[in-house]
Amino acid sequence: MRGTEGLLHNLAAKNIKNLYRVINISIRKKWLAVNPFRDFSCAFINNPRPYLNESEIEKIVSKKLPIERLAKVRDTFVFQIYTGLSFIDMQELTNKNIEIGIDGKEWIVSSRKKKPVTG
Repeated sequence: MRGTEGLLHNLAAKNIKNLYRVINISIRKKWLAVNPFRDFSCAFINNPRPYLNESEIEKIVSKKLPIERLAKVRDTFVFQIYTGLSFIDMQELTNKNIEIGIDGKEWIVSSRKKKPVTG
């Protein structure tokens, strides 16, 4: 997959993990007698993620966008940068999630959500 298809390591590993599932089902249903990949191993590589620095964030904030929809997307992204909210948490955010803290300031109070897996 990496050589002929040009996939990066972690994407190839994910595809192999999904193939393992199919093979295990095949073994349970007795379509296969043994796992042809029993001696093969493949692990994910934990790549460091780059972070935006203040000047990069400032460029995003000050960028003039000609389309209002893009400006809203930018503003949402910047809000997520400063709050750490995920996309799904941002979608679910309402006025009910804003509470006054013991310091007298407004705080976002919400439980972490994960997008449901479909398909």
